[in-house]
Amino acid sequence: MRNPHVTELRQAVKQYLDAISSVSRVGTPELSHYTALDNLFDAIGNELKPKVRAVVHYSETASGQPDLGFFSGEHTDPDRGVVEVKGADADLDVLIASGQVDAYWQTRKLVLVTNLREFALVG
Repeated sequence: MRNPHVTELRQAVKQYLDAISSVSRVGTPELSHYTALDNLFDAIGNELKPKVRAVVHYSETASGQPDLGFFSGEHTDPDRGVVEVKGADADLDVLIASGQVDAYWQTRKLVLVTNLREFALVG
């Protein structure tokens, strides 16, 4: 018997890949993919206890403006980390070593970095 949670997550990943593929042909390298990422992260976050939700461009002043934040429960700050997104052509190793990611890490201690194809957790 298949685990329904695994099936749901596979479907979420498929939808993410389909959305990235279709948007990449017409959208901007970074901004056009926020909805696909937000949907993927929310599908994963719904399986966690406590549930974690992704919020695109939440209000942040301490470390700049991360692309997304991860929030659990009623928290009003990203208690589960932040996300920095670049286009698919970005070198993930260069992004990880950037001052931007370091600033987020200094404040949040957990940064998910992605170029839409690869994901790395800095923490």
